[in-house]
Amino acid sequence: EAVKMMDRIARSVETDARYQQLVRDHNPEPKDTIADAVSFGAVEMAYNLKADLIVTFTTSGTTALQVSRYRPAAPVLAVTPSVIAFRQMSVSWGLLPFLSNEFSTTDEMIEKARSVIEDAGFAEPGGSFVITAGVPFGVRGKTNLIRVELIPDLS
Repeated sequence: EAVKMMDRIARSVETDARYQQLVRDHNPEPKDTIADAVSFGAVEMAYNLKADLIVTFTTSGTTALQVSRYRPAAPVLAVTPSVIAFRQMSVSWGLLPFLSNEFSTTDEMIEKARSVIEDAGFAEPGGSFVITAGVPFGVRGKTNLIRVELIPDLS
């Protein structure tokens, strides 16, 4: 019972606009790397566009951790082919990890993002989501892509 009460309190506080502004005001400065700039940019884009969620494609889990470091209001779905990264992200703040096969094209990435969103129950037609990834795909430490996509009508 105490856990349920703490969960309700945390969810109430984290959805409060004043709390979200306080977190944004005290976010750490982005590090001087492309990957961190992309992570910070994705969080800012999600906030400004009122995106429903952020989807990070990550081999090691580092990009997802960088995104969660900025405490975005939108949920972060972290898609990885690595069981080790999946397990590490399972205990990280604000991350919902998903195991996935690797892919080789942007179209496959977007389709995978939509599939994960639908599986996670975040599919609100007309909503939007922000994607972070690294191109070329599957290369560790190459996060360099931000993309915004719409959630299509699934009916």
